[in-house]
Amino acid sequence: MNVETYASALKKLIRFTKTKSTYLADHVGYDVSYISKWSNGTKLPSSRSVEQINSEMGVYFSRLIQSQTREDAFKKAFALPSDTADLAFEISQYLGSAYRSTLQKKPATSLESKSLVRIMTGHHNTAQFISGML
Repeated sequence: MNVETYASALKKLIRFTKTKSTYLADHVGYDVSYISKWSNGTKLPSSRSVEQINSEMGVYFSRLIQSQTREDAFKKAFALPSDTADLAFEISQYLGSAYRSTLQKKPATSLESKSLVRIMTGHHNTAQFISGML
C-alpha cells in the first residue's frame, strides 16, 4: 500500500466504502466531529489511542467491504496481494502507516512562524526601542 497522510487514507477508505461519518463515529466510539477533523487533516487521533482507533476502523471497514462483496476491488484499489486474508488487520496497518507518515511530514515550528509582537510597559525610549527592533 502507498504511504500517504492520515487524512487522505481515511478519506479514501470512507469514499471506497461509501460510509457515513456518523456510522463510523458510532462504531469507533468518538464524536462525528473527531472523524471530520481526522479526515480533513486538522487533527490527528492522540498517539495514546491511535492503535485502538485504527483497529476499530479496520474492523468496521473490513466488515463493510465484505458485506458489499468488494474484497477483490478493495485489494486492487489499495494494492494488496490477492491472497490477503485479514482485511481488518491490513486496514489497521494502512492507517497506522499513514499516521506515522503524517507525523513525519509535520513541519517543525520555525522562528519565521512565531509572532514578533512586543509589548512595552513602563517608561521607555520609544525611538530607541523601535530602532532596536529594526
